[in-house]
Amino acid sequence: MSLHFLTLNSSLIGMLVSALLVALTSFLVFYLSKQENQGWIYLLIAVFISLVVLALFKSRAGFLGCIVNIVYIAKVKGIIRFRKSTFILFGLLCLTVFASLFFFKAGSSMGRILVYKVVFSQLSLGEYVWGLGLGKFKATYNILQANYFLKNFDNTSEVLLAGSGYYLYNDWLQIALELGLIKFVLLILIIIGISKMLKKKPPNCNVTLFTAQGFLLNISVCAFFSYPLQTPIILSIYVVVAWTWLYLGYNVRSIKGKKTFYRLLLFSQGILLLAWVIFIVESLRVATKSREAFAFSMMGEKNRALKMYEQFSRHPLADYNLFYNYAYMLYFRNELDRTIYYLDKSLYLVYSQEALKLKADIYAELKLYSVAEDCYNQLVYMVPNRMQPRFDLLQYYLKTGDVEKALFWAQSITQMPVKIPSETTQRLIYQAKSVIRQYRRLDITR
Repeated sequence: MSLHFLTLNSSLIGMLVSALLVALTSFLVFYLSKQENQGWIYLLIAVFISLVVLALFKSRAGFLGCIVNIVYIAKVKGIIRFRKSTFILFGLLCLTVFASLFFFKAGSSMGRILVYKVVFSQLSLGEYVWGLGLGKFKATYNILQANYFLKNFDNTSEVLLAGSGYYLYNDWLQIALELGLIKFVLLILIIIGISKMLKKKPPNCNVTLFTAQGFLLNISVCAFFSYPLQTPIILSIYVVVAWTWLYLGYNVRSIKGKKTFYRLLLFSQGILLLAWVIFIVESLRVATKSREAFAFSMMGEKNRALKMYEQFSRHPLADYNLFYNYAYMLYFRNELDRTIYYLDKSLYLVYSQEALKLKADIYAELKLYSVAEDCYNQLVYMVPNRMQPRFDLLQYYLKTGDVEKALFWAQSITQMPVKIPSETTQRLIYQAKSVIRQYRRLDITR
């Protein structure tokens, strides 16, 4: 994970706000639910909070997290008695809510369905079993999408939905795919085994425990529909709250005759927490230096920027953005071998269009035409609703003298559906039409 993803969009802010407000609601309900009608009042406040989160931040995941917490609080505190009829009513309510949220942002919903379709149709059996590698989904999805649209390029509705993807929009499923079925099952068994060895306390025995559970439950539900656990800010808070919940929710000392295990658990938790703090601090330092180097390069201080990039490119927490910016500077110094080396390092972390485009340009300059053509083609199919990659491929074929393929892609540009009309798309369409007219005139004169 890189602190390049430190910033939060409105949806992620909505998830964090909803989790914090639900934790506050849990805190209030713990004390006031014993008083007549007070528990209901604060549950109604929680419902209001969930609607505000949905309206202000357009965060469907945050809204669902609030709703699940409301039901959990009501059950634990005895505000609602769950009977058979209650479960049926709750099930119908859930179906209604899910359907409403689906159509609330229908385009986004269909886009996520496409992401699932791409992933589950393109992964091999071995990748399911052994996993993609922890953190490697960002370096894999765009390749999978390119392979998918290579076979489904004529599906206009899906072409318009496609985007450059780094997330599966389901953290738990993404973790499972990255670990692989075998490692994921082993991890679950280890967690269950440890929890069985510990004596669990009642969820409403302590106000801090009850409040922590509200926050954790909210973010955990959000993680089924988005990527909150892949943002350092939310994940850091989640880890701290989870540590609190573990110590308050389980009586570790209840393991008779297992003092060694208790000490080992304390030691391992301390080490993990320390490692996490070091990771966050170092990631922030590297990200800050990367931005400084980029600023120096923009101000014309190229040598100073290159020294900083060179220094931090060897750091174990260097991110794909640092590698790409360093490669981009090396490209203009005509150090093509080193440029390709750092582009490969960038693509290994995140398979971005920018890095692949620069790599294709370099291979074309080196006259490695077959490799360059493969890169340009992959750029087109990675995000097929973008016009620029098709135009880049058109220009490549014009430079290499392959007029037939150039005309094919010129025609493709003039006929493709435009997702977001702009001056750039109009200019590219005009230039593509100019290419078609030019070669038609040549055919007539011949």
